[in-house]
Amino acid sequence: MRTLLGIILLLATSLSAEKTAANPQNCSANATCGISKKDLKQAHRALEHAQKLQKEGNLVDALQAMDEVVRLVPRNLEYLTTRETIKQELVSRHIDRAGELLTAGKRADALTELQAALRLDPDNDLAKQRVLDAMPPSAGASDANKGTVPDAFSEAQPIVLAPSSERLTIHFRGSSRDLLQQICNAFGIKPVFDDSVRTRAIVQFDLEDVGFNTAMDAASKLSKVLWFPVSAKEVLFADDTPEQHRLFDRMVLQTFYLSSSTTPQELQEIATALRSVLNLRLIQTASENSSLSIRASQSTVEAAEKLLPLLTRPKPEVMLDLQAFQISHTLTEQLGVNLPLQWQVINLPSSVLALLENPQTSDLINQLFNSGGINQANSAAIQALLAQAQSQSQNPLLNTPFATFGGGLTRFAIPFPPASIQVQLNESTVRDLQRLSLRASLGNAATMRIGSRIPILNTSFAPIFNSAQVSQVLANQTFIPPFPSFNYEDIGITVKATPLSISPDDVSLKLELQVRAVTAQTVNGIPVLSNREYVGNLSLKNGEPGFVAGILTQSEQRNLQGVPGLHHVPLISQATTLHNLEHDTDELMVVIVPRIVSRADTPNQKAEIWLPTASR
Repeated sequence: MRTLLGIILLLATSLSAEKTAANPQNCSANATCGISKKDLKQAHRALEHAQKLQKEGNLVDALQAMDEVVRLVPRNLEYLTTRETIKQELVSRHIDRAGELLTAGKRADALTELQAALRLDPDNDLAKQRVLDAMPPSAGASDANKGTVPDAFSEAQPIVLAPSSERLTIHFRGSSRDLLQQICNAFGIKPVFDDSVRTRAIVQFDLEDVGFNTAMDAASKLSKVLWFPVSAKEVLFADDTPEQHRLFDRMVLQTFYLSSSTTPQELQEIATALRSVLNLRLIQTASENSSLSIRASQSTVEAAEKLLPLLTRPKPEVMLDLQAFQISHTLTEQLGVNLPLQWQVINLPSSVLALLENPQTSDLINQLFNSGGINQANSAAIQALLAQAQSQSQNPLLNTPFATFGGGLTRFAIPFPPASIQVQLNESTVRDLQRLSLRASLGNAATMRIGSRIPILNTSFAPIFNSAQVSQVLANQTFIPPFPSFNYEDIGITVKATPLSISPDDVSLKLELQVRAVTAQTVNGIPVLSNREYVGNLSLKNGEPGFVAGILTQSEQRNLQGVPGLHHVPLISQATTLHNLEHDTDELMVVIVPRIVSRADTPNQKAEIWLPTASR
């Protein structure tokens, strides 16, 4: 019957699609209308994965993959048909497995398989019929017709003790065992004592107008024993020790499914909190479906169920707007007269001799003598000789003007070095504004990097020129050097923010800011990186800008070059001294503005979770 309804549903969907295809204005006629290419590609990959899982026999994961495909492309008839096929195949597998278990006499396991089949297909008639076959004789058929699986373990249900409802006044003096015996007999309950129960002497026990629970609680605490219902009219007493709790406490196994957005780390934190608060020993996490499985007493499991909503509340989030202002200013100024500060005395005969000993000058003079170009009447040839000698010689006597002493009789001369006037001004200003925003939740770090990555060379390779093979490879230009080793370094701004607390008006967070840049300096060919880093905890108002960090670097360098003593004299200093001034200013300021996006729901401060005593 279920298969026939599925076929009718598919035919109706197909007819509806053909009908809407005639109207090109209707978006429902196209299965991919309004769906992005990214979702289509993701759906195609999920479909291939589901088909692969189906071939491997993993129908549970295949059905989950097809659910994702249909979620991405909900109007595709082929995808809907594939999902329905896999689901029906999985239902058939559960039913077949239940039949095998019934044949083997495993009624409880068969009911578990049928329950899984009915969760997938609640209207499956075959599964309902098999439920009737698996039901114990005392179970009714109405539960199976409703599609529910009866509880085959009736003995696992909590036992409700049924003492008499009268209220009594108890006055007793004697031992603890006799006290418990008297209270149970008074309310129509049969006591059963474990071997661990020790008899304790009691001076006096007096209670007036009390019921069974009140009297039993007071007596069990005074006797230091535990009591557990065995049947409606029978109670078991045991010594109050952890070992007896593990033996006699009735245990409950329950699985809690949390939000799908819960990360494995958050799941472990929730499990740790439950284990610490409720003293749980048996708790297991499953990150693949974000679930917690707890095995404990019924009261502890109920307390965990009430505590979980408080632990899984959505975390508040904050948006951080960060602005970094950087201003760099450079001024270079040169003003003054560059006077010669070094003087040289030249011996004239040695200078002329050095000129004549120049090979080029000697060759020229010999050529002129041999051709008769030098004589007393030919002064032009002598001038040509001097010009040629001046152009070819580096003798300072011929390159610069000079002065002699005593009309040249002293045979010494002083060359005059050149003087220059320099007036130069260079100024540059750079203003940089970087603004970024990042969103972070409470307790989770958010990191953002803006910039580039540059390679830093670590190791380079060079061939060894001591073999014929290497020389031959280098000669024919076929040598391929090995790839050098290097590391990438992040250049730019790196911001890491971790909100520590978010109140209605304040935000407390840990901020780590790093600014890195490449400088003009190098060490062995490797560039030097400048690093500015800030790490600290901040408490800021919501929506108000806060100054986080700032740095101001100023450097001024002055250089004077001139005649000693004259650079202190006004006006004369500018005429006799060269002034060099270099002024650098670099300023960095960081401002952050927190904006609370969502706040956590404030729980009821009066909400309390009551844990029953261990003896109950």
